[in-house]
Amino acid sequence: MTGPDWTRLYDAHAPSLVASLQAAYDRGSVSFTSKELADAASTRGELHSESEALALLKDAGAWLSRATRGGEPDPNFPDEPPVETAVYVWQGAPRRRPGWLLLVHGMNTAGRWQEHLAFDIGLWQGRVVPTFVFKYGRIWLGVALPWRRRALKKRLQTKIEELSRQAPEHLVKPAPDVVAHSFGTWLVGHILLDELERPTGLRLGRVILTGSILRPDFPWRKLQDAGLVEEALNHYGPKDVVVPLAHWLIADSGPSGRDGFDPAIGSDASPVVNVVAPDFGHSRALSDGNRLEGYSRTWKPFLTNPDDKAFTGLIDTPRQRRWHEALWPLRGTLLPVVLGLLLVALVTVGLLGLSEYLVPLDEHWADLAWTGATCMLLAGAALAALFVVDRVWWLIRTHLLD
Repeated sequence: MTGPDWTRLYDAHAPSLVASLQAAYDRGSVSFTSKELADAASTRGELHSESEALALLKDAGAWLSRATRGGEPDPNFPDEPPVETAVYVWQGAPRRRPGWLLLVHGMNTAGRWQEHLAFDIGLWQGRVVPTFVFKYGRIWLGVALPWRRRALKKRLQTKIEELSRQAPEHLVKPAPDVVAHSFGTWLVGHILLDELERPTGLRLGRVILTGSILRPDFPWRKLQDAGLVEEALNHYGPKDVVVPLAHWLIADSGPSGRDGFDPAIGSDASPVVNVVAPDFGHSRALSDGNRLEGYSRTWKPFLTNPDDKAFTGLIDTPRQRRWHEALWPLRGTLLPVVLGLLLVALVTVGLLGLSEYLVPLDEHWADLAWTGATCMLLAGAALAALFVVDRVWWLIRTHLLD
């Protein structure tokens, strides 16, 4: 039996009536008489009749069953049996209840959105959801440093393991659901990859990514097959201009927060639910004006969808071309090093130019400084040329070969 065709129903009936029916469906249970539905959808400025509501209930589809409900006896005719009322019912599978929630912010933020979201989710769920806000402060150059990334991964892994041991003591599922943003998505993805190679018992529930900088071909299928993560949802925005930069500065990263994960059937990334937000930039999903809409329309249905039911109903724009990673020196490997040296070279050239006005240098040391700065500038020029070659090769692959 197929589910409701909400698009058709919205076109054929009053939107507020359909919205009331859909809200009950999303909660997992429908039970309406025509009067109850009309009353639920009516407001001071818009009243609905029982006939309008009945037309919608009859047209909703085979998923909605008609039953009868006993009425109250008429005191004027006590000997007459009560009139039965038609009621339209549907009972879905029990909704999944999140256990505890982990929020992980990005690199250039103090994570203010985490504090608001932790409070908001408790309100929107209608119950308290234990929430841990993982903070690591603002980091800039640290994301390009391998040892700094390893240290942050270890901190996050240790904290998840610690809280996962504590949760069952309070009758909470040990595996957390996760909401991660920007560099936080890289941390979450890579602690899972580490777990795949060196198992410690770490497990995650459902994962929501926004502003993701994981590779579009990230191996979600392998992680799910290994039981390390339940499901993943990527809420991405085509107008995100930040995530493409990550591939050049952070090793093993990519623009999944702008382009989505590879949806091709059979690909390593195909189990991910890609949800496009056409007007979203890097952090817009977490802004004060978008958190409620994003949670109610996208995140809550994903987090509460029954375990044995495929998650459907969200619209995505499939990627037209497969993602191709940049040439090796441009993948967050040599590029950060060369950019750092280039910055040093530019500062050196500036100081050399001012040295005759400040502290004159010995000719030997000046020659060495000029030579070093020249080498660094040449390395930067070579990298720029390599970048041009990479972009040309990308155009050839995407427009001619794919």
